[in-house]
Amino acid sequence: MKQIKIFYNFNKLTRHESRIELENSRVLMKLEIDSSKCYLNKLKIILSKPVLEIGNVVHVAVADVTGWLDPILRPDHIAGAGDFKTIILDPASGAQDPESANDLGTEGKFTYKIAKLAKTTLEAKGFNVFLTRSETQDASPEEVLNRANAVKDSAIFIKISFASGPDTTTSIQTYPVARGEGRMKADQFGLASVALSTAVHASLISSLGRNTSDGGIKRGELNIFSKLKHPAILIEADSMTHPAGSRLIANKTYQAAIAAGIADGVKKYQLAISKEEAVPVPVAFDPPVQWMEWPKGTN
Repeated sequence: MKQIKIFYNFNKLTRHESRIELENSRVLMKLEIDSSKCYLNKLKIILSKPVLEIGNVVHVAVADVTGWLDPILRPDHIAGAGDFKTIILDPASGAQDPESANDLGTEGKFTYKIAKLAKTTLEAKGFNVFLTRSETQDASPEEVLNRANAVKDSAIFIKISFASGPDTTTSIQTYPVARGEGRMKADQFGLASVALSTAVHASLISSLGRNTSDGGIKRGELNIFSKLKHPAILIEADSMTHPAGSRLIANKTYQAAIAAGIADGVKKYQLAISKEEAVPVPVAFDPPVQWMEWPKGTN
């Protein structure tokens, strides 16, 4: 912890029993011994290993420092992140998942609506935006991969999906690309994916306010990412099978908020990786969360 404090220019390191806090003018980082949860300001990140105390010294796994904390706190140091103008949006079709539909519609229908809204907003910000499928198409993972890798420009990939199943909750979860245990740093796109996921996730939580909960940024073994040639993230924007989540997903205001969060996060990520900006990935909710009441019903 003392090495982390010095290297990342934290002004304060304090301990309250099992809780550890590191703080500077931009970031308040909170960790807890024997826990994998890490909070950067209000944003939750699930580390790959729990924080440990060994001989009265508190340690964070090297893989979590290099693969999680470093790209968030020093995004301008990510090798190869570079400038980009192209966004690949992949609206999940869900045809292979029997739980990808509910009484209000299908996963493919709702993800496409969000992708179209995000496309319009991103294009207004000056980006080129490519969708992996049309409204009526049902793209397989192999087709998505081929279409994404056909984009030769410097680009980022964002898959929009929803969770499903009996144990899902109403929350937003974001997964950066990962290829193998503890190998985030070795992956040429892994660090950029972490920074991208952090910026987008923070913007989504801010855009949605109290209408969702923070499911966290989590590392996941996602087959579709294994051969992608771009930094990539997957967003699970609530649950198709949760009673409250399914109603939110069908709500046009909610869909617009997800799209706005994606677009805002992409722009913040672009600024964060710029050598001229040299600031941490935005993990604070800026502007502060404005609580919103969604209209009743699904329209």
